[in-house]
Amino acid sequence: MRYEKEKAIIALTRQIGKLSDKDMLFGDLWFNQTKSFIRDSLGDDSIEYQYFFRQYERIRGSKEEYYNTPDKVNYLNDLVKEISQCINNCIETIELKGVHKPPKYNFLQGFTDAQLIGGMFTATLLIFGIGVAAAKLFHLNG
Repeated sequence: MRYEKEKAIIALTRQIGKLSDKDMLFGDLWFNQTKSFIRDSLGDDSIEYQYFFRQYERIRGSKEEYYNTPDKVNYLNDLVKEISQCINNCIETIELKGVHKPPKYNFLQGFTDAQLIGGMFTATLLIFGIGVAAAKLFHLNG
């Protein structure tokens, strides 16, 4: 199901709000939900989606490790800011470009060029053969 522009913006804004609890970064639930919203809204080949994925990958270790040392707490705070900015950039992109629409599938896309050329060649020979046979038949009966 594709998200309309307004629904996508609301969903991503809520995800930013959830970041006020930094513990959200240590579970998969928040990440998977946010990843899904960004993918559905902008596509999995978008720069924003790939950037979000890379930012989230920077979190390593348990939350206890991050809260025990001031350096890691500062790192975590900076990371929350960067991830929030990334999601804000996604929202801005949606506002300017709209929601991603996947390309429509064409049944000919499933064939290679060689298969298409071979099929067209075979069809041409078949039509030519039917035409020659029909001409002979009508010529004999005519």
